[in-house]
Amino acid sequence: MDNQQTDYLQNRYTELLEKFQWDHTGILNSFIKQYKEEKILFIWTEQILKEYTELVKKRKSKLERTKNQIDSIMTTQKTDKFDSKYWKLSYRKSQSVNVFDENKLSDEYKVIKEVSSIDKMKIKDDINAGKIVEWAEIIENNNLQVK
Repeated sequence: MDNQQTDYLQNRYTELLEKFQWDHTGILNSFIKQYKEEKILFIWTEQILKEYTELVKKRKSKLERTKNQIDSIMTTQKTDKFDSKYWKLSYRKSQSVNVFDENKLSDEYKVIKEVSSIDKMKIKDDINAGKIVEWAEIIENNNLQVK
């Protein structure tokens, strides 16, 4: 190999090395830019989620307060139903079980999962069937339905 060929190969090697380093730097910069943009989007999304979570809590609270106000007016006016062009209000009877002392429950009233829980349906069925369950009662509820 003569000096001219050696110089050519060395120059070509230097050019390729510089090109590779430039490409490598360009690719690295591209990924860093993408990372920074994704990080900004992540922080922004996280903030929006936090704000929406707070907004959902506020809206849920306001919804419950408004429903309680409607219930209060209907109860005060002794009204069970209200119909208008746009909506209907009515009460639906339901029952729930209130257990006074969970420690006195026998296993027949418990559903065993990972943790034990009260089988309120069994208690309710037994009370409705006339069985005396001293530590529980059935409570009548009026649930407002807004359609």
